[in-house]
Amino acid sequence: MTISTAVGSNGKLDTSLNNKSWTISNVMCSGPSSIKVSAKALRRNPPNASVPNGQSQTANFTATASGWSNTPASVTTSETLPVGTGATFTSPAQTQNSAKAGNINVTVNNFTSVVGSNGNGSKLVDGPYSATITVSLSPN
Repeated sequence: MTISTAVGSNGKLDTSLNNKSWTISNVMCSGPSSIKVSAKALRRNPPNASVPNGQSQTANFTATASGWSNTPASVTTSETLPVGTGATFTSPAQTQNSAKAGNINVTVNNFTSVVGSNGNGSKLVDGPYSATITVSLSPN
């Protein structure tokens, strides 16, 4: 899944991104399984090599996959630099102890711009932004 948005000159994310959701329909595993969620932070695309003081081109968020295991698989990206690194963050595996068929619902929320160690980074640089989310299901 990809999140795409544009940030205007006001440096703020579109609030409609919070609680945006997708459904992965008709998933089936014939035995016990594990689910994980991986995500890259929301980052300007293409990224700039540097950002002005007081600005950021990266926003962390939480991605949650529910409906498969008793405990949802959830990951929060944790970029620490306003320019971002493009790192991938992965949730702990959550298990489903028997065969299952159904839907997996993925929701994103808690978007926050990355603030540098000197307090810079509260306003996002304008431009296009994107992030990727991957849901992995594996047999146990």
